[in-house]
Amino acid sequence: MRCTHMIAALVLGSIVQATLAGFTLGPVVVAGGGGPIAGGGFRATITVGQTSASAPQYATGGGFKVATGFWAAVKGCPADLNTDGFVDDTDFVLFANAYNLLLCSDPAMPAGCPADFNSDTLVEDSDFVIFADAYNQLICP
Repeated sequence: MRCTHMIAALVLGSIVQATLAGFTLGPVVVAGGGGPIAGGGFRATITVGQTSASAPQYATGGGFKVATGFWAAVKGCPADLNTDGFVDDTDFVLFANAYNLLLCSDPAMPAGCPADFNSDTLVEDSDFVIFADAYNQLICP
């Protein structure tokens, strides 16, 4: 009983805090799971309060728009292989290693074959063209 009240208070507190910060939230449900995520120079910790998954829901405010609910991760800057918000020399080293392996099915290839930007199960010249364009831009959009 005490745990239920604590969870309800946390969810309500999160809604109030988000409202005061200028965020707009859709209907919230209590769901299991969660943990930290990071990318593009940002970090977030997901918790038990999530908006309903019936349609894309967004929390907005402060110049940000965050998709909430149950959704698959979509990487907005795929060439940023180390997810630090920049496509730089570190990403080039990661890309070169994958390029040298070539086949996404190679056991040494990182999980999900992130350097295969065109999803053809190979890390080859066409992926390099995509990587080079992002590398020239440096900062992820």
